[in-house]
Amino acid sequence: MRSVAAVCALCCGCGALPGTTACMLFWPSASINCNVLLLPRTLGCLTAGYEQCQFKLVRLLERLVALRDITPDYTYYGIASPWLQAKVLRTLQYFPPPEGTALQRQLHDVLQAICTTCGDTAKSSTINKSNAQHAILFEAISLILALDLNRDLLATGVTNMGRFLSVKEPNIRYLALENLTRLALVPEVLESIRSHQSTILANLKDPDVSIRRRALDLLFTMCDDGAAMEVVEELVTYLIIADFSMREELVLKIAILAEKFAPDVQWYVDVVLALLERAGDFCSEDIWHRVVQLVTNNEGSQAYAANRVVEVLGRGSSHEALMCLAAYVLGEYGKLIKPKVPTLEQFKLLHERFPTLNTSTKGLLLTAYLKMLLADPDNTALQNEVTSVFSRYAAQLDPELQQRSAEYL
Repeated sequence: MRSVAAVCALCCGCGALPGTTACMLFWPSASINCNVLLLPRTLGCLTAGYEQCQFKLVRLLERLVALRDITPDYTYYGIASPWLQAKVLRTLQYFPPPEGTALQRQLHDVLQAICTTCGDTAKSSTINKSNAQHAILFEAISLILALDLNRDLLATGVTNMGRFLSVKEPNIRYLALENLTRLALVPEVLESIRSHQSTILANLKDPDVSIRRRALDLLFTMCDDGAAMEVVEELVTYLIIADFSMREELVLKIAILAEKFAPDVQWYVDVVLALLERAGDFCSEDIWHRVVQLVTNNEGSQAYAANRVVEVLGRGSSHEALMCLAAYVLGEYGKLIKPKVPTLEQFKLLHERFPTLNTSTKGLLLTAYLKMLLADPDNTALQNEVTSVFSRYAAQLDPELQQRSAEYL
C-alpha cells in the first residue's frame, strides 16, 4: 500500500506528510498544501496568494511528462500518473499566461511533448491506455486555448483532433468536435480545420444526436466568406434527412449564415426558399420578413424572386411561412413576370392552397388577390375569380376576413 509520504513526494517533491506544515508547495507562509490545491472544490476559486503555484505545477508536469521521474507504482500502462497529469493541466487553466520566458518555454515544451505522445493513439495496445492518453491530450488542448499559447501548439492540436474525427469511439469524436469548435475561434488555425470539412459533414449523419449537434456547431463556427456558400448548401441538403429534434436549430443557423455571408440577394432568396420548402414549419416569421425587406430594397431581384416563388409553388409546397412570402412577392411583383407566368396562373397557384391556411395567412392572400387584379384590370377571367372569392368571404363569420373582403369588393 502506498504511503501518504509517497503521494506527497509525487505531487510536490517535498517528501513530507500531506496536510502538515512541512508540506508546502509554494512558500513557508502558505496555508494551502499541494493536495488541497488539486481538490475539485478548490479549482475555480484561485485568488491572490496562489501566484507561485504555477511554477511548481509546471515543474511537476515536466517531471511526469518529459523526465518521467516517477516510480513504477505510479505508472498506468506505461503512462506516468495520467490522472495527476490531467489534474495539473486542469489547474493550470485557472492561472494567467506565464510571464517569465523560461517558464513559457518549459510549459511549451511539455505541452508539445503531450501533443506528440498522446496524439498518436493508434499505437496504443489497449482501450484503457487510449482513454488515459485522450484525457491528458484534451486537457492539454484546453490549456493551450485558455492561455493563448504558441500557434504551433494550436496547429498540432487541430491535427490531433482531426485524426480523432474518424475513430469509432463516439465519446472521442464528441470531444474532438467540441475542441475543434473552440479552436475554430482562432483565425490562424481556421484553414487547417476547414481541411477536415468533409469528415465533419459526415458526422452530421452519425446515429448519436449529440455528435450531430456538435458537428453542426462546428460547421457554424468555422464558416466564413470563403466557405459559407459550400457549407450552407451542404446544410440545406442535409435538412431533408435531419432529425426533427434538430431542424429548428439547423434552420436558424442556416438563415444566420445565409444572411451574414450572402454574396447577393438572389442567392439569399434561393436559400430561404429552400428552407421554407423543406422545413417551413420550423421557420420563424423573421426569416421570410427579412427576404421581403431585401427584395423590396433591391429592384434587380424582384422579378427573380417572383419567378423562384412560382417554381417552388409549382412543386406543391404549402407551408404557412412560404405562403406568406409568396403572397407578398406575387402580390407586389407578380406583374413583372406576367409575360412568362400569366396573372391568372399566379392566382391559381396561391388560391388552391387557400382552404388549408390559417386566418392571418388567408388575409395576406386576399390582399395579394386585390393587388393582382389592380395590376391586370383588363383580365376578365381573373376579375371573375377574385370577385367570387371576395363575395364568398364577405359573409364569413371571421371578422378579419369579412372586413377585408367587403372592403376589397
